[in-house]
Amino acid sequence: MRKLIKVALLVIVVAFTSANAQAQIKIGYLNTDSVFSLMPEKLKADEFLKEYGEQLNKQIEALQTELRTKQTEYEANFNTWTDAVKEAKEKELIDIDKRVREKAVELQRDFQNKQNERYSPVIKKLNDAIQAVAKEGKFSYIFDTSVGEYILYKPAGDDIFNLVKVKLALK
Repeated sequence: MRKLIKVALLVIVVAFTSANAQAQIKIGYLNTDSVFSLMPEKLKADEFLKEYGEQLNKQIEALQTELRTKQTEYEANFNTWTDAVKEAKEKELIDIDKRVREKAVELQRDFQNKQNERYSPVIKKLNDAIQAVAKEGKFSYIFDTSVGEYILYKPAGDDIFNLVKVKLALK
């Protein structure tokens, strides 16, 4: 009987303790992509990256034009060239094609690096604002709903979108 009373008392204490712990947890959520897309620094970075991407595309297009010109020349003169000239021209076409592919990979890497360079401070500013709102609002956890809607129920009062917008001085 005493064991049963001790176990019942332990269950009651644990139940009250976990109810207290649950009451102290405050969860918020935010679609970070929505806030990120409103940030003027992100929009400025987008403009820069668009222009930068166009410059990189011009570089690759110049190489592709050179390749097409050489291919056209090869096809037009194929029947008039000697085997040695044909072999040299084929090697030249292969080399240019290789350069085009290598340059495309290099330019893609350059663009990604520039994108990281431009977006990193904006993302840091957004994360700092989220951290500040979480601390000020005494949130235990903040979920990012831009990755997917894994939260099946969310009261509107726990959406910190407007709080983060205010913290970043966004309209």
